[in-house]
Amino acid sequence: MILKKQLDALKVLTPKCLVCSSFVESSLNNLVSSNTSICQTCFAKMQPIIKRVKIGGVKGMLLYSYNEFTRSLILQIKANYDLELAKFILAPLKTLLKESYTKYTLVPIPSTKSSNKVRGFNHVEAMFSNLGLPILNLFEKVGNYKQANTKFEDRYQVNEKIKLVKDVDIPTKVVVIDDIITSGSSLKTVIAILRNTGVKKLTFVILADNCRKIKLNKDLIKTK
Repeated sequence: MILKKQLDALKVLTPKCLVCSSFVESSLNNLVSSNTSICQTCFAKMQPIIKRVKIGGVKGMLLYSYNEFTRSLILQIKANYDLELAKFILAPLKTLLKESYTKYTLVPIPSTKSSNKVRGFNHVEAMFSNLGLPILNLFEKVGNYKQANTKFEDRYQVNEKIKLVKDVDIPTKVVVIDDIITSGSSLKTVIAILRNTGVKKLTFVILADNCRKIKLNKDLIKTK
């Protein structure tokens, strides 16, 4: 009886996975990353790839494969407004990212204002907030332009849809962040704008890689 009570008490203290509700194991990886939110099984299902690529002449990092499981988690955040999941979706990679980008400022690819208003939060900001790095909104989208509603071949025509926010000091070290990369058009636009500012070090981190249609475009994506 005493042993059962002790085990029950331990279960109460053991965090549960935000995805599947199973207990998060006390693994070495979780200990190092301080991850108490995503279990190893769900982390593996997301297929972490940590792929270093070059887009628009800038080196950056793609974190997860955009498989059905990862897609469902991103949809849970964006369509079902799951702020808690958003805050901890990068928990297993927190140590890697924080150590890689210390002294950098995170700059999100802008979302439409209407989407943020309906959702109640900016999903990209929320996804990267757990890293403990400064986040600055340098860009805004003009109108309600959404790549999801645009033909693939037209997604490159976005340079007039993304603008720098006025009267904001631009940091010298910038990491551009986003949830999914499909055509790379928005990222290339932001990179081009930042290159004409005082940014000294520029890179990017994208949560999920959905670039299947443009793998052969060597000017857009080059693996390290």
